[in-house]
Amino acid sequence: MTGPTLDRLMSLRQLRERQAAAALARQTQTAREAAQRANDAQQDYQRFLDELEAEDASTLLYLNGDRLDLDALQQEHARRISVASEEAGHQRTIEQARVAQDDAETQRDALARTHSHQRKRREAMELHRQRQANKARVDADLHDEDEAERLTRPDWP
Repeated sequence: MTGPTLDRLMSLRQLRERQAAAALARQTQTAREAAQRANDAQQDYQRFLDELEAEDASTLLYLNGDRLDLDALQQEHARRISVASEEAGHQRTIEQARVAQDDAETQRDALARTHSHQRKRREAMELHRQRQANKARVDADLHDEDEAERLTRPDWP
């Protein structure tokens, strides 16, 4: 490859490498945010369970009292149904957050591999360019030495 062509390729590779590094940074941030959402969902679920435990304790105190009636039992049954539904919603939110986190981490890992591959390729191209430049310099030195030697020899055989 000629020098200018190789220089253009190298600058394009460096641009791609910078873009890959930026994409990797963005994906790492996305993975962090997904992990935070999963953590928040887990904390919401834990608060929900704590509130549910407190409600259950107060309901048991009420039901163990003297005022046990059908209306109270129906209300407790309806509350438990809504609690089960809300708990399922929390579980879905947690699972979705975990899936999003796993996806973000997978994409980040793929970008990291691509970035590493591009960096290694750029380094190999730079090494190749340096070797070509060194070989050209050595060839030019040899040519100059041959030319100098030729000039010092007499023209006759």
